[in-house]
Amino acid sequence: MLRFAFVTLPRWILGALMLAGVAINFANVVGRYVFNLASQERRRALPSKILLVQRDTETLTHLLLKLFGFVLFHRERVQLETRLDDHYLPYTPDVVQLDYQGSIALWVECGECSLEKL
Repeated sequence: MLRFAFVTLPRWILGALMLAGVAINFANVVGRYVFNLASQERRRALPSKILLVQRDTETLTHLLLKLFGFVLFHRERVQLETRLDDHYLPYTPDVVQLDYQGSIALWVECGECSLEKL
């Protein structure tokens, strides 16, 4: 069961993403973690599983803070580490929600961040 959850399933997901044309760079990946989520609130249904990728510049604490931020602020259209199509924003938020026009409705930074990022 653990092999399926941590090896087989992520390979299927990543294979499907690659078939869909999603480019993923694995050169600096330290670890991949699959979390099973469940919500007791019907109005805030969480996804059943979430895959988080730890990069070499990222601590496990920061990865878990992103997971907690995602769960805490979860609502419709909340995404993790979404690249924004705005060349005036040099940073990528840890958790973001875009409205229907593509404007930022929620920006969450997890852990310590610099003043210039704020």
